[in-house]
Amino acid sequence: MPEEASNALLISNFLGHLQYERRAAKSTIAAHERSLAHLAAWLDPMWLPHPTRIHLQLYLGESLQGASARTVARRLSHFRHFYQFLLDENEIVSDPTEELSM
Repeated sequence: MPEEASNALLISNFLGHLQYERRAAKSTIAAHERSLAHLAAWLDPMWLPHPTRIHLQLYLGESLQGASARTVARRLSHFRHFYQFLLDENEIVSDPTEELSM
Protein backbone atom coordinates (compact mmCIF):
# COMPACT_ATOMS: atom_id res chain seq x y z
CA MET A 1 0.00 0.00 0.00
CA PRO A 2 1.48 3.39 -0.93
CA GLU A 3 2.36 5.59 2.02
CA GLU A 4 -0.05 8.30 0.83
CA ALA A 5 -2.91 5.79 0.95
CA SER A 6 -1.67 4.55 4.32
CA ASN A 7 -1.65 8.10 5.67
CA ALA A 8 -5.20 8.63 4.41
CA LEU A 9 -6.32 5.37 6.01
CA LEU A 10 -4.69 6.18 9.36
CA ILE A 11 -6.26 9.63 9.38
CA SER A 12 -9.65 8.20 8.40
CA ASN A 13 -9.47 5.59 11.17
CA PHE A 14 -8.55 8.27 13.69
CA LEU A 15 -11.38 10.56 12.59
CA GLY A 16 -13.79 7.61 12.89
CA HIS A 17 -12.49 7.06 16.41
CA LEU A 18 -13.17 10.70 17.25
CA GLN A 19 -16.65 10.54 15.77
CA TYR A 20 -17.92 7.19 17.00
CA GLU A 21 -15.96 6.46 20.16
CA ARG A 22 -15.23 9.91 21.50
CA ARG A 23 -18.42 11.49 20.09
CA ALA A 24 -16.49 14.60 19.10
CA ALA A 25 -18.28 17.52 17.48
CA LYS A 26 -18.10 17.88 13.70
CA SER A 27 -16.04 21.05 14.07
CA THR A 28 -13.53 19.21 16.29
CA ILE A 29 -13.22 16.38 13.79
CA ALA A 30 -12.77 18.86 10.92
CA ALA A 31 -10.05 20.73 12.85
CA HIS A 32 -8.15 17.49 13.52
CA GLU A 33 -8.50 16.52 9.87
CA ARG A 34 -7.06 19.86 8.69
CA SER A 35 -4.14 19.64 11.13
CA LEU A 36 -3.26 16.09 10.13
CA ALA A 37 -3.60 16.79 6.39
CA HIS A 38 -1.29 19.78 6.80
CA LEU A 39 1.26 17.67 8.70
CA ALA A 40 1.05 14.84 6.14
CA ALA A 41 1.63 17.31 3.29
CA TRP A 42 4.60 18.85 5.12
CA LEU A 43 6.12 15.43 5.83
CA ASP A 44 5.58 14.21 2.26
CA PRO A 45 6.74 11.65 1.27
CA MET A 46 7.26 10.38 4.84
CA TRP A 47 4.60 8.12 6.28
CA LEU A 48 2.80 9.65 9.29
CA PRO A 49 3.92 6.96 11.78
CA HIS A 50 7.60 7.59 10.96
CA PRO A 51 8.39 11.12 12.16
CA THR A 52 10.44 11.69 15.26
CA ARG A 53 10.07 14.40 17.87
CA ILE A 54 12.63 16.41 15.91
CA HIS A 55 10.52 16.25 12.73
CA LEU A 56 7.53 17.53 14.67
CA GLN A 57 9.59 20.31 16.27
CA LEU A 58 10.75 21.38 12.81
CA TYR A 59 7.16 21.31 11.55
CA LEU A 60 5.93 23.45 14.44
CA GLY A 61 8.81 25.89 14.00
CA GLU A 62 8.83 26.17 10.20
CA SER A 63 5.32 25.47 9.06
CA LEU A 64 3.57 27.50 11.71
CA GLN A 65 5.96 30.44 11.72
CA GLY A 66 3.93 33.56 12.41
CA ALA A 67 0.96 31.57 13.76
CA SER A 68 -0.45 32.46 17.13
CA ALA A 69 0.59 30.50 20.21
CA ARG A 70 -2.99 29.28 20.40
CA THR A 71 -2.83 27.82 16.87
CA VAL A 72 0.46 26.06 17.61
CA ALA A 73 -0.93 24.67 20.88
CA ARG A 74 -4.07 23.44 19.12
CA ARG A 75 -2.07 21.68 16.39
CA LEU A 76 0.19 20.09 18.98
CA SER A 77 -2.87 18.88 20.88
CA HIS A 78 -4.28 17.35 17.68
CA PHE A 79 -1.00 15.56 17.01
CA ARG A 80 -0.86 14.26 20.57
CA HIS A 81 -4.37 12.81 20.23
CA PHE A 82 -3.48 11.24 16.87
CA TYR A 83 -0.22 9.67 18.00
CA GLN A 84 -1.80 8.39 21.22
CA PHE A 85 -4.46 6.74 19.05
CA LEU A 86 -1.75 5.14 16.87
CA LEU A 87 0.02 3.92 19.99
CA ASP A 88 -3.21 2.47 21.39
CA GLU A 89 -3.86 0.75 18.04
CA ASN A 90 -0.30 -0.68 17.96
CA GLU A 91 0.53 1.22 14.77
CA ILE A 92 3.60 2.74 16.43
CA VAL A 93 5.81 1.70 19.35
CA SER A 94 6.61 5.16 20.70
CA ASP A 95 4.87 8.52 20.69
CA PRO A 96 6.88 11.25 18.90
CA THR A 97 4.85 13.93 20.71
CA GLU A 98 5.99 12.74 24.12
CA GLU A 99 8.12 15.42 25.77
CA LEU A 100 7.40 17.75 22.86
CA SER A 101 6.70 21.32 23.88
CA MET A 102 5.91 24.54 22.07
